[in-house]
Amino acid sequence: MHGQETLWQFGVASETGPKKKRNEDRALVRLEHDHQGHEIVMAVVADGMGGYQIGDVASHLAIEKVNDWWELKIKRLLKRRFPKDKLVKALNQLFLDINDALITIGEEEGIKLGTTLSVILLYKGEFILSHVGDSRIYQHKGSSIGFQNFFRKQAELQGYKGMGQETEVLEREAHFDQLTEDHSWVNTQVKAGRLTKEEARTHEKRNVLLQSLGIETLVHPFIKIGNYQPHDIFLLCSDGFYSTYSDKAIAQILQEIEEEHGDLQAISQHFVQLACDRGSQDNITVILLRHMYVRQQAPFTHAKGFRRL
Repeated sequence: MHGQETLWQFGVASETGPKKKRNEDRALVRLEHDHQGHEIVMAVVADGMGGYQIGDVASHLAIEKVNDWWELKIKRLLKRRFPKDKLVKALNQLFLDINDALITIGEEEGIKLGTTLSVILLYKGEFILSHVGDSRIYQHKGSSIGFQNFFRKQAELQGYKGMGQETEVLEREAHFDQLTEDHSWVNTQVKAGRLTKEEARTHEKRNVLLQSLGIETLVHPFIKIGNYQPHDIFLLCSDGFYSTYSDKAIAQILQEIEEEHGDLQAISQHFVQLACDRGSQDNITVILLRHMYVRQQAPFTHAKGFRRL
């Protein structure tokens, strides 16, 4: 992708954090074109479980399996009739295959390899996500002043005539929604009404997972399908980030920073630093992505169009 243009803007940042000795998080962003030239983007975050000896190996293997799947199958899947249905089925099977692979390797080596895994595909205004564990994917919809300022500047430079109509679309009410469901003990307590979400965020059992990849033979990935507008921002993060801030605080910080500038790489790095400054107990990973109206140079530095941490 180096030198090519894209309609997507990305930011990826990951740090070990102030309390850990090694980073067991892994992240991946990929972009590809279908046979008609439409872009499809995939973003992935995996958080290796340090309690199972070598969490960094588990998350690394999971990311490698996802990347191999993308390389081998994504173009072929997009050529199929009703590609959305095929993608949902393929993602679910991918998670099952990764789970089996981690268990097999663990049995051969006499160790446990556990990791969370959250994957989102964005294609022609729709998203598909598959998820196991307690990493999260959020969607920030609506107000996006930094993006509007960027769009206006580009529109003035390019003599764009549809400014009024597009600006009206951009100025809808803002919402910040968690798209994934935490496979954790505290989340079952929240759903049962025994804990508030804020109490769960700081609870002593917040790290107890009920589902992850590589530990149990049976796994049931959480699947969600939805829509997005070009200016919506998607946030993928490990628990080392969201455990330091409430959802309301994350949304407010994102809104305030985004109003100052639209550089998602700078924002993702700032988010990670904020979590470090607040003494996060875990590794911290943040991915931000947004579809743009205006073409810009792709941020990828790898020849095949991916950013990996």
